[in-house]
Amino acid sequence: MSTQTHAEKDLTHIQTMISELEYLDCGHNTAKANVVMQPDYWRTRIRAVLALPNISIHIQKQGSELLVRLDRLHVGSRANARRARQQA
Repeated sequence: MSTQTHAEKDLTHIQTMISELEYLDCGHNTAKANVVMQPDYWRTRIRAVLALPNISIHIQKQGSELLVRLDRLHVGSRANARRARQQA
């Protein structure tokens, strides 16, 4: 498998998992207990893909967009945690 094909397949998988994270309540204790439910795990995977040699501009752009989605997810989960503390 070429580096390009590997990068495309990996980012497609990561995109699917980020969609799941966006759907689920990432502030839930179950999410914290499972490493694949943590945005930092996926951020590391994306950075590994972006570090591959000779990847296309398209892959670089897709990886960058996924990192932005993870950043939004992180901000949203902090806001949810803050609201939960205030309600307690």
